[in-house]
Amino acid sequence: MRKNSILLGMLTLFLVFGSCSKDALDLDESKLDDKKSKLQNREFVSESLTPNYMNNSEYRQMQIYTPPGYDKHGSKSYPVIYLLQGLPLGEKSYLWPKLYEPWVGDPMPFFAGPDFPEEGFREWMDGLIESKRVQPMIIVMPDADNNLYGWCMFTNSVLNGGFEDYIVNDLVNYIDENYRTIASRDGRALVGTSQGGYGAIKLGMLHPDKFSVVASHTGLL
Repeated sequence: MRKNSILLGMLTLFLVFGSCSKDALDLDESKLDDKKSKLQNREFVSESLTPNYMNNSEYRQMQIYTPPGYDKHGSKSYPVIYLLQGLPLGEKSYLWPKLYEPWVGDPMPFFAGPDFPEEGFREWMDGLIESKRVQPMIIVMPDADNNLYGWCMFTNSVLNGGFEDYIVNDLVNYIDENYRTIASRDGRALVGTSQGGYGAIKLGMLHPDKFSVVASHTGLL
């Protein structure tokens, strides 16, 4: 398997969202320092994951990045990238290099670890926004692990649970209800690597009413 890169999974969507309506996305630059960006762990209940024979939990963790200047009580709305992972599975796959160590080297699938930003994910995103290379956006990294296989393939299953509905319905609804999002397909994108790349293409094709941008990197066939 080729070297995985966190940067590859993001740049396509940055370019597309950078062309969105400036009326909807621009922030008052004089207020950017009023509120710092955040990268926070959140948990919610996905009804679509119950019941299932593998007893996969309906309690799901996620990492959520909100950009500088974000104010949940403000009037600005932001596009959302849903970032789907492959190995190693979990909501911190794009954040914590140590997660990859057990999967690197012969006969494991990775020849080397991914290219994580040295300054850290939140600071990297802040820099891209500050330099005006991208527009401010919300990034959601959900946990899609399961008890037996690890893999869920973002597919509904009596055995594993409704992992497709978990992402497309439960997660999207939770984010739209709790964050200042552009709550339409024009403000949502799916991107992923490996299993996540497969999931992004599959869910994007099956639900074009929910997502306007899809990117798959080293997605499974």
